[in-house]
Amino acid sequence: MIFQRLGIPPDEVYDKPIGARRFMFASMLLQLEEEEKEVKRLQRSRMNRS
Repeated sequence: MIFQRLGIPPDEVYDKPIGARRFMFASMLLQLEEEEKEVKRLQRSRMNRS
């Protein structure tokens, strides 16, 4: 996901030190979790209007 979203080739990510890779993956995970929460919130909102 990080590669498609940010347009970073996999080799560029895997060439980075392990700490930088962990940070990148953790940051992407947090972003995806927040987006999932927002989608669920919007779905609940739509259901409550029906």
